[in-house]
Amino acid sequence: MKTLALLIALAASNLFNTPTTGSTDNNDGLTLTIEVSNVRNDRGTVGFALFTKDGFYKTPFMSESVTASEGMVSYTFTDLPAGDYAVLLHHDENEDGQMNFHSTGMPKEDWATSGTPVMGPPSWKENSFTLDADQTLQMRF
Repeated sequence: MKTLALLIALAASNLFNTPTTGSTDNNDGLTLTIEVSNVRNDRGTVGFALFTKDGFYKTPFMSESVTASEGMVSYTFTDLPAGDYAVLLHHDENEDGQMNFHSTGMPKEDWATSGTPVMGPPSWKENSFTLDADQTLQMRF
């Protein structure tokens, strides 16, 4: 189940507004392609945020936004060092840089993580994966 703590973090953040690039010292030159299915429309952008453990859900190691396209969108992070990562996605339909909510507190915009969060705050353990070779990660809103 997706957690309220993650939604609050998304609402308060600007994770996808400015593309970031992580330090690639000791660069292994790996690529991570993220393919996102179930994009419900072509409005706005889809933000991709790649995290290391130190910045988990606070400061992305790398991030980028791409134009939304109904059905599927993808983005490839390049020149990554081998290591453990987690991914956060957000379909910012109105391009205001934040997660929007209904008056009931439910999100109006789609989001996803690279794992399956459980009740309570999101954990690195449930969302992290090891990148040690070029990889394609299939995600779904």
